[in-house]
Amino acid sequence: MSFTTSIAVNGPINPISNGNTLYVGGTGEGNYTTIKEAIKNATNGDTVYVHNGTYYENIKVKKSISLIGENKNTTIIDGSNNGDVIFIETKLVNISGFTIQYSGENAIGIQLWYSYNNNIDNCIITNNYCGIYLVDSNHNSITSNTVISNSEHGIYLLSCINNTILNNHIANNGGFGLYLWGSRTTTIQGNKIISNSLYNIWNRQSSVNQLLDNEISNSEHGIMVDGGNNLEIFNNSIYLNSFGVRLRGSNNDIAYNNISNNKNNGLDIWFSNNNKITSNDIISNRWNGIYHCSSKNNEISNNNIVSNRWAGVALYFDSEKNRIIDNNFNSNNEQGLYIDDCNENYIENNIFSNDGLFIMFPCQNFIVNNTVNDKPLLYLERESNMVIDEDVGQVVLVNCRNIIIKNQVITNTSIGIELCGTKNCIIMNNNLLNNSYGIFLSIASRNVIINNNIEFNKEYGIWLISSNINRIVKNNIIENEIDAYFMVWTVKNKWKKNYWNEELVSPKPIYGEIFMPVNDIPWVNYDWNPAKEPYDIEI
Repeated sequence: MSFTTSIAVNGPINPISNGNTLYVGGTGEGNYTTIKEAIKNATNGDTVYVHNGTYYENIKVKKSISLIGENKNTTIIDGSNNGDVIFIETKLVNISGFTIQYSGENAIGIQLWYSYNNNIDNCIITNNYCGIYLVDSNHNSITSNTVISNSEHGIYLLSCINNTILNNHIANNGGFGLYLWGSRTTTIQGNKIISNSLYNIWNRQSSVNQLLDNEISNSEHGIMVDGGNNLEIFNNSIYLNSFGVRLRGSNNDIAYNNISNNKNNGLDIWFSNNNKITSNDIISNRWNGIYHCSSKNNEISNNNIVSNRWAGVALYFDSEKNRIIDNNFNSNNEQGLYIDDCNENYIENNIFSNDGLFIMFPCQNFIVNNTVNDKPLLYLERESNMVIDEDVGQVVLVNCRNIIIKNQVITNTSIGIELCGTKNCIIMNNNLLNNSYGIFLSIASRNVIINNNIEFNKEYGIWLISSNINRIVKNNIIENEIDAYFMVWTVKNKWKKNYWNEELVSPKPIYGEIFMPVNDIPWVNYDWNPAKEPYDIEI
């Protein structure tokens, strides 16, 4: 998904002035030999033009001038590790066409101090402690620079307003590529921000910033938003980071981004409310597409959430009152949408293909009008005394009683049939094939699983958690990765006369583990009379 953004510039770009031009280096008569000397003799509105060469200087600019290098690759200002290479404490300064290097420890390539309406463009800023540092400096433009291999940060804005960072290459810096602390209404657009050691972008207590059309890759964090609000994160390509986008205590709009192939979660959301996450491609992240923890009132809508390693979207720990609507979930490896002890979420009009819904523990949510593999996702809460025999793509029952589920053919979803907090139900005469889990019971008791084909499921044929006094009888349980497993005080179930892949002449052990205060311990149930041949179960 993508949309077109226009270049937004908060600070005006000042033209080269029409004042006098003072020359440094070169062979011209009367040219200055040092940049400092030329600046000393300049007045507001003048241009200091610097010919190719290496100038070992530390420069302070207190006049509104243009400082222009002949060629950014060969016009070099070297700070000799003696402090800030260029220090600006005025307004209306243009700096262009230099390599700026070797500020030394705890010093800056270019520092703007309580300064505004300045432009830094077309420079190479490298091998400093921090490349560019703005303190209480507003309406500045940092454009088309290469900010690389600085030992700490590439660009750092502290308590700044209305600055523009446009079309820069910010890479291989030792700390953060771009660090905003207490800075707002910043436009960050069209930059390539890659391979910075800690974060590519850290937005810390900074609000109303725009991150548009950037390439952000190959760092521990692509974008970290820590306490900032009302950001627009639009149309970025965020890939090959450990985490794509991380939110901590913030609310923002995140739209039209490609968030892919990150090594952990694509979007990682903690304690963050009232975010809008819409129209993104969230693809092939190595853990969850969206991990959502203790966060409320967020909208996740119209996203393509595809081929993530664990879940497409995972809700954990009191994530409540969120809206998950109109998304396309496709081929997420374990489950499309995973919900663990979260309530009052509104889940509607989602399309699940080759994945589906997974409810870990009983909860209360509003889940309607979703499909799995072009068939209805049947989700029921607190229902009783029903027969389910219409053709559906997945069955999830939460806190239900006395329901019969029969004659289903359910394939290629997360869980074929799930009973969560559910009692006295019957699962009979179903084909449950090629799912991640065939049948899953969580805190479910006194149910009967009988005469089902449970075959070729990729994780478990039957998985029970804290579920007791269930009867599992006369099923074909064949060629699942693990045919059956149980855990956490699941010890009082009866397994009887099931067929387990082959003719058995002795009891079939069903392995699991039970919870103990210090460590879980291995445990075994038995099917004491396994069937010697498969049952002929017709659906």
